Amino acid sequence: MTTTPEEPKGKRLGIVTDLDSCIGCQVCAVHCKDWNTDGHLSDLSDRRPIDIDPSGVWFNRVHAIECGDPPDDRLVHFPRSCLHCEIPACAEVCPTGAIFKRAEDGIVLVNENYCIGCKLCSWACPYGALEYSFDAGAMQKCTMCVDRIYDDDLAEADRVPVCVSSCPVSARHFGNLGDPDSAVSKLSEERGGYDLMPELGYGPVNKYLPPREHTAEAVSEGAPGSPAPLNLIPVSADTENSGDTKPRSFLMRLITGENPARPAIIFTTLSGAGYGILVWAAFFAFFGGVPPDRWFGLAIFATAFLLIGTGLFAAATGVGKPGLVWLAYTQWRSSWFSRLSVFSLAAFGPALVFALGWVVFESYGDFWRLMSGLTVFLSLGAVICATMVYASLRTVRAWFNPHTIRVFICMALWSGIVWFNMFAQLFSLHTPVIGIVLIIIGVATLIFKRKYWIFLDNSPSWVTPESATGLGALEPLRMKDGPTTLENYIHREMGGAIDRAQVEMLRRRSFLLYLLVPFCAATIPVEMEAWIRIFAASAGVVSVMIGIAIERWLFFAEAKHTAMLYYGSETS
Repeated sequence: MTTTPEEPKGKRLGIVTDLDSCIGCQVCAVHCKDWNTDGHLSDLSDRRPIDIDPSGVWFNRVHAIECGDPPDDRLVHFPRSCLHCEIPACAEVCPTGAIFKRAEDGIVLVNENYCIGCKLCSWACPYGALEYSFDAGAMQKCTMCVDRIYDDDLAEADRVPVCVSSCPVSARHFGNLGDPDSAVSKLSEERGGYDLMPELGYGPVNKYLPPREHTAEAVSEGAPGSPAPLNLIPVSADTENSGDTKPRSFLMRLITGENPARPAIIFTTLSGAGYGILVWAAFFAFFGGVPPDRWFGLAIFATAFLLIGTGLFAAATGVGKPGLVWLAYTQWRSSWFSRLSVFSLAAFGPALVFALGWVVFESYGDFWRLMSGLTVFLSLGAVICATMVYASLRTVRAWFNPHTIRVFICMALWSGIVWFNMFAQLFSLHTPVIGIVLIIIGVATLIFKRKYWIFLDNSPSWVTPESATGLGALEPLRMKDGPTTLENYIHREMGGAIDRAQVEMLRRRSFLLYLLVPFCAATIPVEMEAWIRIFAASAGVVSVMIGIAIERWLFFAEAKHTAMLYYGSETS
């Protein structure tokens, strides 16, 4: 029988891991997997739970890190699992409230019945503790064996997480870290227990004890108690399962459908353009910049709604449980994903009413002008919320900066004005004002995107391997052996490989397609014959959409997640 825990004040159950004792035997990982597959709650539902294929969910992963320089170098085994943070980033971003921190003991859990499998929590977690179950269509993580620690049918000594009870060298210790007089709190204080990545401010409850200082003689080859030397080839973050050590490019993985960013790329590219069209249609209507021509209005609104709808559909198909997407509207107070859902739905109301006035009544009267103002506000709100889904993630420095939101807004407005310009040319409604706005937005896009790329090239590492492991006193650090010799969820979700030559090539091509070609196509033929202007404007639309799609490829390809520091990445 599993009882409901009482609610003692300040109770924070956690695990203290002694890196000096851990021998890297993987018993904790395997026993955890076994317990959560066949045990009390059976959280893990992999068809082949213990298998050479590492694609299944593992709550515990053990890394091997080579520290220091010869002759004082040593091998440290580093177990990694959920740290049950005081301020869990995964719960902050969850759009459905499926992830929560229990008030009674501080354990962070996932309610799979409410999880839609959007995977945003795995991007928000700096430690790579959450993984996606393809069988369950939901995210899963360490539960602190909550079914076990409160099970009255077990002996008192056995009411601990299985990773603690199974460790053959007692390298893990379980207890109440909220009580300064508890055994684990005293142990942590005596041995200098530390947090991982403290600069991110999430306050992990679980602590690590640093390795004790060893003399050169104690760690020399063959010395009693020293680990046997390993002759392992570190797995690439992007190596084919066939054994080929040549990394596949981010683009190849994207084209073949192996990279999870594809739905997000489609969504941000298409919906950004759609909302941009709505913004400019409402803007020019509000100020009387174009006449309310019925067929012109029908063309721009139909295109905008089609682009937005297609983008939202792509985003919905990227989650594990599309049928539960409606739950994403419930957590708008805390989740940018939920706010995006709310703004995306809300923008359709005034936009449809505004479209009705333009197409049916061909009027820009006071009421329709009010609807146009609401359309601008809610459309820009949807773009900003979509941006903040990524810009709020501290785990990715390439996104967590003020340049990201400027670039997303400019890209949406730029693609929108290029589309609007094409329809204005097609229906012979083009005015100098449209051209002036196009030039201003194009220049702004150039400036802000350039600043973003400069920031990426010059910004220092956000989090270091020393901070990720807490082993800075033993640097230099070298990731000697990962928890798997093949790709796992972290590799596929956050470890796309792209070299500098690819980056430069794609930057040039994206700039050419999203900005230079559309800009020239819209401005150079302005005094030429109508068919040339229409053809050039249409070519500009095609070019800008392809260019922004490439730019979004780069947005994800250049993102370095802090979790990849545990797999050999030297920077974040």
